[in-house]
Amino acid sequence: MSFHEKDLGVIRSGLTMKRVGALISYIAYASTAIALIGLWLALELAGVTWRGSVALHTVAETVATVLAFVVGVAALVRLQGRPGNLLLFSVAGFVGTALLDGYNALVASAWTTRLGDIAGATLIPWAWSASRTFLATTLLLGWISARRDARLGGDGRIPEHTVLLVVGAICVLCCCVFFLLPLPSGYFPGIALGRPQELLPAGILAAAVMVAIRDRAWKRGVFEHWMVVSLIVGLLAQAPFMCRSTALFDHMFFAASGLRIASYGCVLIGLLASMQELFRVAERDQAASAQDLDNFAYAASHDLRAPLRAIDSLATWIAEDNGATLAQKSREHLDKMRQRVGRMERLLDDLLEYSRAGRMRGEVEEVDIAQLLEETVARLSPPNGFEVKITAEIESLRTNRSELAVVLGHLIENAIRHHDRTDGRVEVTVRDRGSYLEFSVSDDGPGIEPRFQSRVFAVFETLRPRDDVEGTGVGLSVVKKIVESRDGEISLESEGDRGTTFTFTWVKELRGELVHG
Repeated sequence: MSFHEKDLGVIRSGLTMKRVGALISYIAYASTAIALIGLWLALELAGVTWRGSVALHTVAETVATVLAFVVGVAALVRLQGRPGNLLLFSVAGFVGTALLDGYNALVASAWTTRLGDIAGATLIPWAWSASRTFLATTLLLGWISARRDARLGGDGRIPEHTVLLVVGAICVLCCCVFFLLPLPSGYFPGIALGRPQELLPAGILAAAVMVAIRDRAWKRGVFEHWMVVSLIVGLLAQAPFMCRSTALFDHMFFAASGLRIASYGCVLIGLLASMQELFRVAERDQAASAQDLDNFAYAASHDLRAPLRAIDSLATWIAEDNGATLAQKSREHLDKMRQRVGRMERLLDDLLEYSRAGRMRGEVEEVDIAQLLEETVARLSPPNGFEVKITAEIESLRTNRSELAVVLGHLIENAIRHHDRTDGRVEVTVRDRGSYLEFSVSDDGPGIEPRFQSRVFAVFETLRPRDDVEGTGVGLSVVKKIVESRDGEISLESEGDRGTTFTFTWVKELRGELVHG
């Protein structure tokens, strides 16, 4: 098979998957509509005469209010991750709907309780219509503006203050029309539709559904898909369910209330699924970035070592071949060149270690703390007369041995290297703090002045010239990165004259294999 034929096969396969996805979405939308229409027909044919109460209405409105507010807040959170006009209108629309539904729950029910069914038959239906008309109009504008988003990208973004002004004006208009103007009873028993005014929000929702499906908005993401489902559920809640309500608190009234809550739930499901999808993408991008950093650090380390070794070899050959004739100054220059080459190689090693810090793959095992510390001190080979004292309140813990060894090794080595005497003292203390351990590494060497303490964990920072103390300034950065990757904290204490104490926390018990990155 030729390369061109393979490309065509991949394209055909991609198109087939898109067609299957479109078919599944359309089936889901049609099934939702058919199921709800079937429920309506069943209620109509069954001749149900059940009626609810003011208390049940208050509960339903309270649930709707809380859920609408939660949806608005969730949309606001989702908006921070990936801004869009539909999300922006959703935030304003659902927060405004929560206010209107809350008004209906608090005020309308109180009026019914105090003034009876006549007042309730006027206020409650129109309060419902106000809330539904407001949300339907806001969502329709959101879907229309989403087309602008899809066409122009970031340039099509509507400013937030414009959306707030538009949505606020719609909210005020709905309140003025439905709450301030004298209105007749919300029920019209002489016609087939008990509440014909519900056709207005139903028509607006139908227009939003047509815009969304015509533009294949569900293809943009899981949030848009669930929004379409929500629109269909909300549309059918209005017509035929609420339109066929013939008396306050009848079975069709509460069926429509339940479907309204379900439509809010669909939006919330879409938002949560969308946020989870964003988190997965972010984790995948982070893992890819970490792998790219690893590859770069390894390649840089490998590719730079070859010329460094060549420079070191040339300096050695020149010194060996011309040792008798080279001037003292030239020999010093060659020695200094080789020292700089050695420092550069150590820097490359430390950079590679820093790039991998906190992302080491290793088995969690039972670690003998005293044994680990003794092995670490032996590997560092402190000068004769240098004392390292170990005090541990706990014998062992389950953790990643290699990472803990790196942290302790860098801190103890740092204390030895920067000490100004060969008979210094370093004390390592391990304290049991319940769910975590607290490690302290103290020395009696030169202190660190407070004005320099914020710099010690920065990469490449050294407080003394590198010609005085060999070091790359990466070790403490590696320590901080590993400790924080384990949800720990690290700090230092020093009065600036003598003595420094580094303290870090480490989770006491871990289960399974640790994999970071």
